[in-house]
Amino acid sequence: DGTIYKSGDDGVTWTKQQSGTTNFLYGINTLGNSSTLFSVGDWGTILKYSSNTSVIALPTKPVLVSPTTNQVDQPRDITFKWNKVKDAEKNFVQLSKYQTFTIIGKNDSTTTDTTKAITNLSEGQKYYWRVQAKNIVGISPWSDTWNFTTQITSPSNLTLQRTLLKEITLKWNDNSNSEDGYIIERKQTPQPNYSFFDRLKTTTITYLDNKVEQGPTYYYRVRAYTKYAQ
Repeated sequence: DGTIYKSGDDGVTWTKQQSGTTNFLYGINTLGNSSTLFSVGDWGTILKYSSNTSVIALPTKPVLVSPTTNQVDQPRDITFKWNKVKDAEKNFVQLSKYQTFTIIGKNDSTTTDTTKAITNLSEGQKYYWRVQAKNIVGISPWSDTWNFTTQITSPSNLTLQRTLLKEITLKWNDNSNSEDGYIIERKQTPQPNYSFFDRLKTTTITYLDNKVEQGPTYYYRVRAYTKYAQ
């Protein structure tokens, strides 16, 4: 019957528009200049809406800002940022431990804001993230996929005890819930730098060094590691 309705909230509510005809109309299309809208109807009806009408386009692919890809030692509470997409009414943020996003860890949305804070991520974990924009016309392509790795909590209170003449026992506090084991580094006088000494594929909090000699002073440090972080 020539009635045209307009929605600005993704089809939740609709407002009746004045078309100037009671003839049946067959939808709205663009012709030539995409800012000029036409509708064709019964009995040869042709309506031109306005050559100055601002046409809302499908959102373009979002561009990510931070955290930048391949970053390591990132905090477990992160604010994700991306560039604003023109005409976007909503943004979707996906976070996954899998590059294929076969299992989604977080699937959050925000309005026209270009940031999203996600908290309490796992320690020492590699994550992948991407963003998609949406408006009344449709959904944009996904952004590029970026990745980052969260930090792992370090052990603390390392103590040394000389249990035998050529043995030193190390003990420390375990502050992580997700470590795969520990890396021990050692230096002895007159060496200026620490070097790798041993890798423990266990969550034990003690270690026996039976490769010490009389005379040098020994220094140690211990760090936790996972498949992705240390």
